[in-house]
Amino acid sequence: MVLGGFSSGGDSGDGHFTTAADRFIQGTKLAISKQASHILISGGSGELIPGKFREAAWVRTQLLQFSVPDSIILVENNSKNTIENARFSKVLLQLKHLPPPIYW
Repeated sequence: MVLGGFSSGGDSGDGHFTTAADRFIQGTKLAISKQASHILISGGSGELIPGKFREAAWVRTQLLQFSVPDSIILVENNSKNTIENARFSKVLLQLKHLPPPIYW
């Protein structure tokens, strides 16, 4: 599970990585090396009035560019903060019947 907060975007929905991009790098390494069966990206928009940019949706496009199979990517793009990251991700993992361990 890769919590958001490592990218930012504009009103058009495009994004860019921030200085916390190591989260993305480590998650991508686990997925590519098959040390993780799935990668869950959690993060919507922390903006008070959200625009089009949704972090997890944009990060999915970046993972695909690194040849991470779409079939192992899970996207939670509704959360606005860390508590919601955890709450919404837990529901998604339960719906997909993915058992522990979960790595953050």
